Amino acid sequence: MDKEETLKKSAINLIFNIASIMISMGLSFWITPYLTNTIGSAGYGLVPLTQQFVNYMTVITVSITSISGRFFSISHQRGNISETQQYFSTTLYITLMTSLLLIIPFAVSILMIDKIINIPDGFLYDAKVTHIIFIIVFIITFITSAFNDGPFAENKLYYISGINIINILIKTVVTVSLCLLFKPKIWFVSAGILSGSLVAVVLSIKVFKKLMPDIKIALKPHNKVKEILSSGMWISISEIGVILFLQIDLMVANHFLSIKEAGEYAAVLQLPSILRTFSGTIISIFVPVVIALYGKGKFEEMKLYVNNAVKYTGIVLSLPIGILCGLGGTLLSLWINPEFAKYQFVLMILTIHLPINLSVQALTSIQTATARLKVPALMTIVMGSINLILACFFVTYMDMGVLGIALAGSIVLTCKNLLFTPIYVAYITKSKWFTYFFGVIKPFFTTLAISLISYIIQENIYIPNLFAFIGVCGIIGIMYLFFVWFFMISKSERILFAEFIQRKVKRR
Repeated sequence: MDKEETLKKSAINLIFNIASIMISMGLSFWITPYLTNTIGSAGYGLVPLTQQFVNYMTVITVSITSISGRFFSISHQRGNISETQQYFSTTLYITLMTSLLLIIPFAVSILMIDKIINIPDGFLYDAKVTHIIFIIVFIITFITSAFNDGPFAENKLYYISGINIINILIKTVVTVSLCLLFKPKIWFVSAGILSGSLVAVVLSIKVFKKLMPDIKIALKPHNKVKEILSSGMWISISEIGVILFLQIDLMVANHFLSIKEAGEYAAVLQLPSILRTFSGTIISIFVPVVIALYGKGKFEEMKLYVNNAVKYTGIVLSLPIGILCGLGGTLLSLWINPEFAKYQFVLMILTIHLPINLSVQALTSIQTATARLKVPALMTIVMGSINLILACFFVTYMDMGVLGIALAGSIVLTCKNLLFTPIYVAYITKSKWFTYFFGVIKPFFTTLAISLISYIIQENIYIPNLFAFIGVCGIIGIMYLFFVWFFMISKSERILFAEFIQRKVKRR
């Protein structure tokens, strides 16, 4: 594998991914306070809750979407066009058949939506419309995933990011237009998402045909159905654990707390959710390279690459996480309204553990590449169940409210990703048990330092508006860049980076 070519593709992928998430963040920052203040916290809470309920079906679909790219990519890297065609045709066939089967449970959920979640008075119709639209979006996205295997195999994820940018822009235009032309409704957000998704599926097909001209768009199961589903079964089981970790909190809040408090918690959750999405955009650029290295038998190069991926992800995430922990009260007050400043400590609990729990996700690419998924899946579902039990205990018996839900997730997820994941990946790569800890621990302490500095600024400097807040963040960011350059990366890494920049400048 040409290292410079890999670096070039990774850099382009990262640039497009960051552009995508920045645009997405812009929309989220605008729409969340707007809808919260116009339709109320209780009404807004139905938007992520309804979408999250639909996303529970990923337990079924993730077994296909997460593993098909691995088989497709490895056969493509080995130049086996016939086998690559079989994997694609089988994946497309399974996604369409599964979508038809999902219509039944989705129809039941539409009829029983008010029995499943608590809906404020006057919002039942809007909730059902939102739920129906999110179901359509879910099915469209599921089917589109088969066509994303092309850019994934070619390590050209910037195509996917570019389509996502177009998707977000269309979603923004439609959502804003509906809000300006009519009285704001919660289903306007899902209507905008649907519009963007329809365009995205058309573009995804065009990109696939461009990158994979030898692969025909055909529906045929071949003999690959069992192979894909059996390997993906453990990913589905793991997804149940992920839901118990990351997507059950709103359901717990909806059932045990007041509708208003649950809605406010849903708004606060948008910030750590953005960080998770941002982390995903970074980690996604590493996955195709890891699978390609594994497919070519370059195991030592793969281990070094992944360890660096963990470190670099942690370095990038330390800054925004530290700022959220220290300046969270100010941001919530300026972003939504001053009443939300009371959730500063909750926001800190939701984010302080993320340098560990997000950067370590880069290690899961090795689990996918090696198809060692059984043990992580069982561990995830066990720890996810503990998280659910602990959250309910904190809320009901300890009367800790949303703080208890946030604290449960922080404790259990950190235990899993700090004590299990690095050690297990070291085991399957036949490395020393502490091999993958180096990239995890250092960014965590850096985050604590940034959090402390940010909190001192919040307590001693008046920040009147979001523009001033951005300015303060910029100053902290510049200081952090100098710190990273001299203390977080090695001398050899500084030299390599400087040489890469010099080559790019000379070419221009």
